[in-house]
Amino acid sequence: SGHLRNENPDETREVLDIFQCLDVRSFAKMIVGRRCNCWNTMIKGYLDCGDLMTAEELFDEMLERSVVSWTTMIDGFFKKMPIRDLAAWNAMLHGYCENARVDDAVKLFEQMPSRIVISWTSMIGKLDQNGKSEEALIVFERMFKSGVVFNPSSLTCALSAYPNALSFPLGVQIHGHVFNSRFCLIVFVCASLITFYANYKNVVICTALLTGYGLNGGHEDGLKVFSDIMRTSVFPNQSSFVSTLNSCRNLESLDRGREVHASAVKLQLGSDIIVGNSLVVMYNKLREKNIVTWNATICGFAQHGRGMWAMLLFSQMIHGLVQPDEITLTGLLSSCCHYGMLQKGRCLFRYFSEITSIELKYEHYACMVDVLGRCGKLEEVEDFMHSNLDLAERAANYILDLEPRCSATYILLSNFYASANRWGDDSRLRVTMRDKGIVKQLGRSWVTIKGENIYWKLDWLNMKLKELGFVLDKRFSLHDVEEKKKKESLFYHSERLAVAFALIITIECSTITVMKNLCICGDCHSAIKLTAKIVDREIVARDSSCFHHFRSGSCSCGDYW
Repeated sequence: SGHLRNENPDETREVLDIFQCLDVRSFAKMIVGRRCNCWNTMIKGYLDCGDLMTAEELFDEMLERSVVSWTTMIDGFFKKMPIRDLAAWNAMLHGYCENARVDDAVKLFEQMPSRIVISWTSMIGKLDQNGKSEEALIVFERMFKSGVVFNPSSLTCALSAYPNALSFPLGVQIHGHVFNSRFCLIVFVCASLITFYANYKNVVICTALLTGYGLNGGHEDGLKVFSDIMRTSVFPNQSSFVSTLNSCRNLESLDRGREVHASAVKLQLGSDIIVGNSLVVMYNKLREKNIVTWNATICGFAQHGRGMWAMLLFSQMIHGLVQPDEITLTGLLSSCCHYGMLQKGRCLFRYFSEITSIELKYEHYACMVDVLGRCGKLEEVEDFMHSNLDLAERAANYILDLEPRCSATYILLSNFYASANRWGDDSRLRVTMRDKGIVKQLGRSWVTIKGENIYWKLDWLNMKLKELGFVLDKRFSLHDVEEKKKKESLFYHSERLAVAFALIITIECSTITVMKNLCICGDCHSAIKLTAKIVDREIVARDSSCFHHFRSGSCSCGDYW
């Protein structure tokens, strides 16, 4: 009693431990403040003596109860339980787990005569929550081997343990169980899968996160994920950029879009067709557009033979109160030229020359002459093409006054002389070029692949072309040589060699892209149209004029280029 009056609960607890089985209940009123620890010690003493009823009465009289109080009583009731069915075992296991008594829970779990999925799930979850992920996964493996059918909670607990303990492939196996059990439609299971995969950064998982955020309106979160990717060793792929650019478009963030564009260029994906399409869509959908954006898109349509799209975009530009400039007119007239839109070209030329304040330049006049010439209006351009060499000479002299060393002008005039069989004038012109040190730019075509027996493939193509009735157009062999040499020179133009090269190396059904530094000749244009039909593939040829998309015997330029 001295210990109690001196308000020393630790010493009091020692005394009570010695006399646990004596009638200590009479001391309860003497304990100052009835400290919880002392009550717990008395309750445990009665339980150890087998007096469950008195322990329960003391428990009911307690003013405050701690976790230890409840756990002590649960232990007492469990030991006195005459029949321990599965529900009782699970209730006890759950009680230990909820009160963070993991070691006691493990002991009880091992003593259980049988276990159900709830037992396994409680054990796995509590071990993982207390930093024992490896032990949790061992229990999960035992559960799997015992043949217990998983439920969503058990799979979720296992997934939460995997990033902390084992490798990625094992977690993927859990994903397989989720899929086979059709638990993937349950929200919290899906959330666990996402959390699991988020711990393993690779391009597929990161792209899936980007796409998921985009589909659910989390565009800001998607952009944060992309920023995190760029700070790691993970390299985004096409799909990563498509999803990120889509988020930039929906947020109408031009600055972020430009940053993503720069990242694509840095990773050499700027010229990829899928990424390029996404960039075009993003820039077109943004409200903040300037004249550069409009002009770039209009000229892009013009180069690919999409004249009507260029006209539609110009209408949107005017309705958006964006003032066009001289580059706009050049792109529009090029569209009219490549698409054969004579009336549109006339209207545009009149609109820009009479209504706008834009000063027309010589390239605009050249484009308009090209439109008229390609539409067969030779009289309107004073027989400019081939039949009126006087005008061609005057035009050439005008250009040479502006650019004295323009080799293209000399070559064009030389071709005019050759087409009219004026070989003497052609020779004198070439002498002039030699004296001035002006060299003709060689025609080159190239593809970015490996290669081998190109000439054999090209001979095979020429044979197939003849079977379809193709006849060489010797007008495009502008050299004073014998007929056989003219045929050979046409057969082995660089663009045809490049196409044959690509047919040998590339996968069947894939698109062939050929780049040429000069304008494609009419004979090769006709030959490649039929080649696309023979091999049943799309062939894209970019020359100095535009992009030609050859499909099934036709070209996107409509034979205007």
